[in-house]
Amino acid sequence: MSTAPERFGSSFYRGLLPTAEQELYDAMLTRFEGGDYSGKLRLRTGESEAVFRAYSALRDDHPELFWLGGQCAFTPQTGDMRCAVLYTPDQIGRIRYQLRRCLFQLVRGTAGLPPVEREILVYERIARRLTYINNGDVRDHNIVGPVLLSAGVCEGYNALLMLALRRVGLPCIKVYGVGKSGGGHCWSVVWLEGEPVHCDVTWDKPSRGAVRFAYLNRSDCQIARDHGDFRRPGIPVCRSERWNYDALALSG
Repeated sequence: MSTAPERFGSSFYRGLLPTAEQELYDAMLTRFEGGDYSGKLRLRTGESEAVFRAYSALRDDHPELFWLGGQCAFTPQTGDMRCAVLYTPDQIGRIRYQLRRCLFQLVRGTAGLPPVEREILVYERIARRLTYINNGDVRDHNIVGPVLLSAGVCEGYNALLMLALRRVGLPCIKVYGVGKSGGGHCWSVVWLEGEPVHCDVTWDKPSRGAVRFAYLNRSDCQIARDHGDFRRPGIPVCRSERWNYDALALSG
């Protein structure tokens, strides 16, 4: 068993940073959550590598900050930081509105359900909603493609799953690894009654109209059959197999 992260996982990667980098992370988060879409801020201190690590952790924890690109620059002499901003303020406002509508649709009807039933309902809705498309567009890799186009790649799928599961009270974090072809991949670890399990909604697209749930709530041993390189420092060990869909179907 692994202790579930605080704030439903939205500060998980922050917790893996040293104190000085956590302070950088917090300064960035305060500015970006406050509605500043300029991508510019001045940090009191920090070395370039520390700033980059804090920024990477921030983006992994907060997929709702979808307007932030993967690149940032930092000038140690002045403390000036500039992040890539992917959309205009007007576009960001309209996408945020559509995101709220999308999340409402994904979580409707979950109130009062046991945690695992909330999870299954949200997971199935996302699996049915999205189409895997990689056009080499940044929208495929954040929540914008899934929200506006019902399409994307693993990062987009996973971002939407994380936000929806957190909305229904389930801690959820992003996990990096590789797929069976050896290419980069990401999915989620979710906590159910304090037990972490792997969930890969990207690979559970419906087959002949039915969601397979083949990658819902898997242990390390189960997911390792075709997922690799996920046993990294800080990532919880997933031992439980009582929450996977086959076990739930048998117990029901």
